[in-house]
Amino acid sequence: MIALKDRIGAGIYIYPMPLVVVGSMTEDRPNYTTVAFCGVVEVQPPMIQITLAKTRFSCKNIREFESFSINVPSMDMLRGVDFMGIYSGKTTDKSELFKTFYGELKNAPMIEEAPLNMECKLVDVFDFGGTHETFIGEVVQSYCSEFCIVNGLPDIKKINPATFSVYDNSYWSLGIHLGKAWNIGMKYTPPKTIHD
Repeated sequence: MIALKDRIGAGIYIYPMPLVVVGSMTEDRPNYTTVAFCGVVEVQPPMIQITLAKTRFSCKNIREFESFSINVPSMDMLRGVDFMGIYSGKTTDKSELFKTFYGELKNAPMIEEAPLNMECKLVDVFDFGGTHETFIGEVVQSYCSEFCIVNGLPDIKKINPATFSVYDNSYWSLGIHLGKAWNIGMKYTPPKTIHD
């Protein structure tokens, strides 16, 4: 029997979405903005996409300096991170909310307090004719707080990231560990299907 479903319209119902802070340079200072439209494009070379409203101040900055950073904040940074998403860099200097550092690119500002940072050089920009544009960046270097590294890799529990739910504009913490990917299904037996 098929479960009843309601039509809810075309939408981006991806739950949850990552909560990150994008860093970019202006002519005289770093600027940061909170973003949830962020994802992996390619593993090798490592590439990430961010999607921003065309009205965002960061769009101009990224195009001009051809770089940006992805900063993964921890839960204890949430109030400051939310502030960064409320106010525009056009009218508000957000560079003093957290400490800034620079890596190999020298023009992709990163947040020192964020447990995980990736500096990206701009590869391409896509405009699909809507209200947003998508920036593709190649990760040239990643930085992780020492206390968040386990066996040479960032540990999700130690980073303690927040996630975002888009249509109700809510932040969520991560839940419990469920098992190892490409492992918990090894002993799964699919139900038998009945063919007419």
